[in-house]
Amino acid sequence: MSETIGCRKLPRLVFTLVSIVVTSQTSAFELIIDPAFGSTENTGSTAKLNFEFSQHGTDDLLTILIANTTPRKIGSKLTAVGLEIPDWLIQPPSLVITPDTAYFDMLTFNESMAPGWLDAPGGYDLVITSEENFLGGNPNGAPSAGARESVTLNLGDTGLSAEQLEKRFFEFFTDFSGNSVVGRFQSVGPHGNFSDKVGGGVPEPTTIILLAVGWLALLRRSH
Repeated sequence: MSETIGCRKLPRLVFTLVSIVVTSQTSAFELIIDPAFGSTENTGSTAKLNFEFSQHGTDDLLTILIANTTPRKIGSKLTAVGLEIPDWLIQPPSLVITPDTAYFDMLTFNESMAPGWLDAPGGYDLVITSEENFLGGNPNGAPSAGARESVTLNLGDTGLSAEQLEKRFFEFFTDFSGNSVVGRFQSVGPHGNFSDKVGGGVPEPTTIILLAVGWLALLRRSH
């Protein structure tokens, strides 16, 4: 989206809908946020993003199920997610506020992250938060370990079907070099006194095996 909205921070865009009538919907794909992609503190905090595309009239919608998959014995609050999005989108996504919206209710654009090795080129195109603050948002109400929340984005009229959007987004993330997603975790650990920033992307088969081994090791250490 850097070609469309540049490198400046835009005001958050929000639509409020009482209900959404979906006319078509595709099967989902997933991105993962895991220390295997890079982590500032290596606390073991993890998350998963599940993408589903649908249509509401002439508008194309992207619903992201954001799950905090941190082991409960570690514990964490997922307070923000940064995401790269394709530059062929016609307009910046806007957030659709629904009755299910709980914590993630704000968008900011082109946010740079430190350290640089965890950042995306030009900053992450889209950041989903509660207080427009990636680093210091209030963790109260944020999805804790094992919890999840759905976020719906209005992509406007892309001219593509839900199936075509699913295919093109998946290709975009699969071909992306580096971290295409980042998560901010706060209140990490048994006493909630740690925090972490963790990168992510499309899980490859070899990555899935490494992640499984890592999760088992973390679970053994937490006992």
